[in-house]
Parts: sequence; C-alpha cells; structure tokens
Amino acid sequence: MKRENSIFLAAPIAALIVNFLFLQDADYRIPFLSLILLLAFAFATGVYTEVKKCSKDTKVMLVKSGGLVLATLGMIQLMCIYRQDFFGNDRVLFKWVWILGLILSYIIFIFAYTNGEITESTVFLILMAGICIRVFYVVLMQVNLYQNDAGLFQVNSGGHLGYIYHFYSKGTLPDFNPRSYDQFYHPPLHHMIAAVWLKLNTVFGKGGEGLDEFLQSLTLFYSACTLGFLNKIGIKLNISCKGRAIAMGIISFLPFGIMMGGAVNNDGLMLLFEVIAVYCTLQWFDEPSVKHILLMALTIGCAMMTKLSGGLIAPAVAVVMFIKVWKDKRHIKNYMMQFLCFALVAFPLGLWYPIKNLIQYDIPITYIRSLSDDVAQYIGSYGAGQRFFGTGGQFYPLYVGFDNTQADVAYNIPISIVKFLTFGDGNYYLQNSAATRLGPWVFYLTMILLVLAFVAMIIWLFRREAEGHARLLILISVLVLIASYIKFCFDYPHVGTMHVRHIMLAIYFCFLGLGGFLSEGEAQSGKALVVKGFLGAALLYMVLSALLMFAMQAQFYR
Repeated sequence: MKRENSIFLAAPIAALIVNFLFLQDADYRIPFLSLILLLAFAFATGVYTEVKKCSKDTKVMLVKSGGLVLATLGMIQLMCIYRQDFFGNDRVLFKWVWILGLILSYIIFIFAYTNGEITESTVFLILMAGICIRVFYVVLMQVNLYQNDAGLFQVNSGGHLGYIYHFYSKGTLPDFNPRSYDQFYHPPLHHMIAAVWLKLNTVFGKGGEGLDEFLQSLTLFYSACTLGFLNKIGIKLNISCKGRAIAMGIISFLPFGIMMGGAVNNDGLMLLFEVIAVYCTLQWFDEPSVKHILLMALTIGCAMMTKLSGGLIAPAVAVVMFIKVWKDKRHIKNYMMQFLCFALVAFPLGLWYPIKNLIQYDIPITYIRSLSDDVAQYIGSYGAGQRFFGTGGQFYPLYVGFDNTQADVAYNIPISIVKFLTFGDGNYYLQNSAATRLGPWVFYLTMILLVLAFVAMIIWLFRREAEGHARLLILISVLVLIASYIKFCFDYPHVGTMHVRHIMLAIYFCFLGLGGFLSEGEAQSGKALVVKGFLGAALLYMVLSALLMFAMQAQFYR
C-alpha cells in the first residue's frame, strides 16, 4: 500500500474505535477493557510487522503512530480527571495546559521532523495527528453541543437530527411538505446514511436515549477521509513533501475543521464528496476513461444529493473537461460519449430530490429557508457578529443586540470567517483562563496564515507550469465558492450564511496553494529559509490549536 493511502486504513479504524471502545455518558471515557483491547491491538500490529518483515521505515512509522494514539488517550484521560476532580478550577487547568503544550511541542517535533528530513511518512504522521485530535474532540464533546441546525433526535423535531430520526424511525422519504420542518428541504443522502449507521449500532446492542451520540464516529470518518484526499490532490499538484507537510499540518489542525469531525449536519459529507470529485477529475484528465468520468459523475452527484451547493464545483470541472477535449480533438466523439455518461449519472443523482419537491410541493430548486428580522439568529445567536477588541485592548466579543443596534458589526464578513474558522460557534473561549489566553494567539495566527495562504495560492496558480489544468481547477473552484458565498451573505443577511462551513473547500485549497508555492524552488537559500519559517509556524499552530481544543473541552461535564 502506498504511504499516502495508509490514512484510508487509519480513518475507519479510528471511527470504529471511537464508536465501540469509548463511553460517551461516563465520567471516564476509556473503560479499562477498552484500554486492554487497544494495547492488544498495538501488540498484534507489532507482531504482524515482524512476521511480514516490514521495512524499518514502516516499523518506525507504526511506533510513532502508536505514540500519537497514546498521547491522545493521555489527553482524554487528563481531561476526564479535570472534569471529575477539578472542574471549574482554572488555575489547575491553566497549569495542565502549559505542561501539555510542552509535551505536545516535543511530540510533534520528534514525530513529524526526524533526522532533518520530511518524507511521505512525515506527512502521514501529520494526518494521523489530525485524526487523533478529532478523536479527542469527538470522544469528549456531546452531540448536542456546538452544532449547526441540529435539532433533536426525536419525533416531530426539525433540524438535521430530526431529519435523521425520520429516516431512522420510518425508513422513508418525508411524505409531507419538507418546509414543515427545519432542514428537511435538504437532499437526504447524509441523513439516510446516518440512519442506516444508527440501525447498525442497534444490531450491536447500542441504543437508548444517547443513540445519536454514535453519529459523531461517522462524521469523524468523513473528516479523516477528507484529509486523506486533500493530501492526494496535493500529490497530483506536484506539491513536495515539505509543502504538503506545512499545508496538511495547518489544514488538519484548523479548529473548525476539527469541529466538523463531530458535526452531525450534512456539510462534512458534502465536503468529502467535493474533495473526491476534484481528485477524480484530475485522475480523469490524466487517464480519460469511462471509469474515471463515472467516478466524477458519481461523486459530484452524491455531493449534490447531500447538499445542493455541492454542485458549485461543477463549473471548474466543466472547464477542465473542455480543456481536455481542446487538447485532444481527434477523439472528440469518444469524449462526447463520456460526457453523455457523466450527465446521465450526475444530474439525476444530484437533482432528483429538489425536482421532486418542485413538482410535488412547488418548492423552488434553490430554496433557502429565510429568517425574519426579529429572529434572534438574525444578528447575534451564532456569535459571528461580535467585536474582538474591547476597551483596554482586551480580546472579548461584544454581542450585537437583537434590536439591530450596532448591526454593522454583524456584517463584517472577513472577521466572521476567521472567527468561525478559529472558534466555531459560541463564546466558549471566554469561559476559562486557558481558552481566553489561547484564543487571541490562535485567532491572529489563523488570520495571518489564511491571508498569506491566499496570496501565495494566487501567485502559485498563475505560474505557467505543466499541470496548468490542475491549477485552473483549483483556481476556478476557489473563485466560484467565494463569489457564491459573498452573494449568499448579501442575499440572505443572516449570521448563519456568513458561517465558514460554506467555503471550507476554498479555505483548504488556499492552504494547499501555500504548500505548492513553498514547494517550488525550496532548495534555494532564500526560499529554504522561508520554508523553515512556515514549518515552524505550522508546528506552532498545531500545538496551539490542540491546546485550544483541550481548553474547550473543560467547559462541559456531566
């Protein structure tokens, strides 16, 4: 197995471990028996590598991966101890955060940067660290917290959990106007898969009041696979190991990206299908076969059947398809047949549900649930419309009143993007000293890295190189997503529309572009110094983000 594909083995294993070996409703989330099983699995893996006489590099990678897992288990246990014995004691929490920060700095440096070289194994370990921090978040965060439009997992409830419950309990599409319940107008793929996953859990004896907690292991799997395919796109773009180490280090530890690993809405699955569709498009360009174009059609269709905005990558894909035909005009008939196959798969798959609702309930295909001006969410309930600078230079939000006072603050789109990217929803970062002190560092570092990444991406994309079609695919995708996002914000001026989850693919591509920019000419003395600087910044970001996630978990205890 290629090293870059190893992450796709780690992703389902991590999801299954979270699903079956941790306890969501216990003070200590790691049962003793589960710990024994994990240690037995690690021992069996070591024996397997000896029997198969695996290479030294593989053994070292497995040992380091095991170390990351043990560090994650230690962080989970440490937080469980805090919640049980020191809950609310900020002094103890802050001391632990500093100690943990030193340990994490050492672990990440040793695990990611060995003998002065960065290889595919290094990139894999960074992706593994990204999965581990998502495991930490999912295990300790209850499913009802920091969700978007979640609702309740019960009968007659709206939201994504209510939508999932409908499929779980009835096993059929809604036989009523989807506008009757919030979020039911969305295409149903994610909600159907989630319902099937919960049914499978009941077969294995899971159930009861907290059944919906097991949804987070499913979305953890989505998020982990997304990281893997982003790395594969980076390889397709000829980004070096150092460039991808920087890009994937930042991408893997973006706080909201971590939170998406436990989000029960449909954004995570749509994002995964979008990323796979981009990768399949690059595959098709290199090898224009029916198999690859059908994979393109299937993934784009599934992205749209998860959330209609998944179709926003279609313009970029169409341009790449046109470029391929223009370069290879001799086989235009073959391409026309392939395009027909693409249309026969992608359009019915992506549009059947909106068309059904249009015919049956006269719901516009691009229907968006609108909010009235007097709804709390209109300005402040998400916390996006917040000031970050108080009197005396303090870092804290000033919530905009629901009476539309200071409403101009709520429409600061750039600040809202960084705020959501750093903190997600709410103001948990004000609830203890550790989070309050870490918050500004992560916020400003996120802002600086994002601005630099966007500029570097533009410079890199406009350079004339052999893989120009791939760069054009990335550029058009980013521009379409950003343009659609800005239009969305102005057409529906609610805080929810300003959420960064609507443009996470563009954010990820910006950081891939940064990696691409740094990978070109990295051997030059001046560029090498810049690359080392960004490596340091990426390592610092990984540590600070992990500590912020740690401090975030300190708010919740049951």
